[in-house]
Amino acid sequence: MGCKGEEYKLKGNEFLQQKRYKEAKEQYTMAIKENPRESIYYGNRSLVEIKLEEYEEAQKDIDLALQCNPLYVKALLRRALISMHFKKYFEAKKDYLYVLELEKGNKEATNALVTIETLINKEDKLTKDVQEIKTSIKCPKEIPSNFDCFERNWKDLNEEERNKYLNYIGIDKFKILASENITSEMINQIAHIKKDDIQWSKCICSFKRISFLKLFVNEEAKKWLNN
Repeated sequence: MGCKGEEYKLKGNEFLQQKRYKEAKEQYTMAIKENPRESIYYGNRSLVEIKLEEYEEAQKDIDLALQCNPLYVKALLRRALISMHFKKYFEAKKDYLYVLELEKGNKEATNALVTIETLINKEDKLTKDVQEIKTSIKCPKEIPSNFDCFERNWKDLNEEERNKYLNYIGIDKFKILASENITSEMINQIAHIKKDDIQWSKCICSFKRISFLKLFVNEEAKKWLNN
């Protein structure tokens, strides 16, 4: 490794510790110019790019680092982390398993694999729920375009179907549909259906009219909203 490249790397490390990520990136870039075959320089720059949420640039640097050194464990871990960010769980799993081949007992990889299995199972369940709704004769097969359409569908469903319908629509779309029009009665119904789901509680608590609507909901809904 060139002496000048190491100087830039060490300076970049100082900036990294100080959370001066842009300046750290500049130093690692200069180190790469001095020695473009040193995997650590690309690896370090990928780390600050992740800190800066520049994931695509980080991915490119990780690929370059692994071209220089295919056994670079930190680069593999960072590539897996980026895959997790983009919900590419199977790609992340592949990298974590490879890390464990290189370093048996690596804690980061071991813990991440447990998380991945949980996320994959959750996605599988959600996919199954969506498919059940799509194939159900009674449940709507399309996401409603407005609240009136949603409410008409809602009234025709039983409790189990309503739960699946909410999962099918998703929290983000529901916010758009219901934030201005939801009723206290509907909040009561959703609170009962989603009583163990904090994310749906937070969703409804974010609505502008929620302080007013809380005056009219039942005790179960009040407790759920105040969690």
